[in-house]
Amino acid sequence: MPSDFDERCREIARRFLVSAVIVDDEPSYPKTEQAKEGREPGRADQPVDDENESGSRSRQSLDAGAITGSFSKAGLICGVVKPARDRDIDAAAVKRADLVVIDWQLHNDDGKRALNLINSILEGDQGQRLRLIAVYTGKSEIEKIGREIVQFLAQNGYDFENDDTDNPVTLSCGHSHIGIYAKLGTLLNPELEGRMVSEADLPDRLIGDFAHMTAGLLPNIALVALTAVRDSAHRVLDKFDGKLDAAFLTHRACLDVPDDSEQHMVAQIGSELRAIMEEEVGRNQPAGWEAIKSWIEEFKGNGNIDFGGGKKVSQQVVLDMLEKGVDATNVPGKSRAYSWLTTGFAHSGDGSAEDLELAWMTCFRAIDLPDKKLWLGAAVRKCGDSDCEEFLLCMRPRCHSVRMKGTESFLFLPLIKPNPKRRMFQLVVRSSSSDPKFCRVSVDTDMSRWAMIKFAPDKDAKAVIAERNGSAGYVFKDVGGNRYEWIGELKTEVAHHVGQTLSSTLSGIALDRSEWLRRSERSG
Repeated sequence: MPSDFDERCREIARRFLVSAVIVDDEPSYPKTEQAKEGREPGRADQPVDDENESGSRSRQSLDAGAITGSFSKAGLICGVVKPARDRDIDAAAVKRADLVVIDWQLHNDDGKRALNLINSILEGDQGQRLRLIAVYTGKSEIEKIGREIVQFLAQNGYDFENDDTDNPVTLSCGHSHIGIYAKLGTLLNPELEGRMVSEADLPDRLIGDFAHMTAGLLPNIALVALTAVRDSAHRVLDKFDGKLDAAFLTHRACLDVPDDSEQHMVAQIGSELRAIMEEEVGRNQPAGWEAIKSWIEEFKGNGNIDFGGGKKVSQQVVLDMLEKGVDATNVPGKSRAYSWLTTGFAHSGDGSAEDLELAWMTCFRAIDLPDKKLWLGAAVRKCGDSDCEEFLLCMRPRCHSVRMKGTESFLFLPLIKPNPKRRMFQLVVRSSSSDPKFCRVSVDTDMSRWAMIKFAPDKDAKAVIAERNGSAGYVFKDVGGNRYEWIGELKTEVAHHVGQTLSSTLSGIALDRSEWLRRSERSG
């Protein structure tokens, strides 16, 4: 029986999902559906291979009316694509759908078109899209289909995992997930009978699969926020109306750098979208108090929670910490609660990896842009003959890092291991752009350790752009041929904070005062 937290995740997922596409060579609209709709069957409704002489449907046919009607009741728009017999399916017809349902046997090709379509979808996603694909078939050996999918995709560079090695019917690869289901009436192995689903029940099953993929407090916040953006797009378009074009052109003409005008408007649009997201999340509270209580009950039960080091805390005290804040409780060691709380909340391990990753996300842009520019906030790792970890942070202002006319010097601050004896601004960085390993570093503002390095701009972009370098990720090259791997870009406000810290260091004024007076200030 689904828990309260599961139901919350399912409802949020259902509101987020908008569209589904079904790819099947034998979509049928049974006469019972036509009768319900009060219409006479037309030419398009005439069955080809999906009914035998007695009028019963074949095991491979799809009741398109039942499945589209069920999707509609769930609030999703559903389309049906019937592929041609003599060519592959164009992935463009399905790539924008939230849910994709594919029949395995398309014109009796034993999965050839289905495999090619799945590969095309994943290739277009480039690993950047949350994707749920369901193979819906009348064939009995669905576990064999799973093995064929894994083998085929492995040949194309995709390494899919499965929940059950013997019966691979749920497959995962990064953000992409594939589930294999059997049509009603299919003969299955007893242990897989739960994978047989009717057309009417399939939408609800897929919504549940998507909810399982995105279950969690943070994913729920993201889904609610993104749903608000999509639902409120018209509100933003209404404000940024074409009638303001003339004023926009005036704004552009009066700027010292007219090309910046577009980014100025992006900032305004982003501000409106943020307000919309904040409003919706505040109203729905997807990670609010009730959701948190459900989360604790789902993952931690009703007993004591072990926070490591022999520190076991009752669930009621834990809930008090989450409701009122740890400082308002009498939990021992609360002054260093930040160092041990995640251990108890984590599903496994000591939680240190989760602490580091969330800290990284609050400092760096989590979504990488295609063009990696060298400017304020760009973090790099100097490449050499050995696997050194010499991290540097670019401090050249962004306005001086574009529209470059020739070779220029860039200022870098070292990112060093934190020193408990020196109070310095800290960040969390990735070891490399492709490595999920995170580590803490401090921004060293010691002038003696600064680096001035010369770079030449790309001729077309008129900025220093990182080049793709195979397994080494994206790399900048200075005029001397030295390489620097791009490992991330600070969020704008964080980069400006580092700049402010640097300027504060430089603006310090040395005073020749009485040493007795200076020491008196320190001792009180």
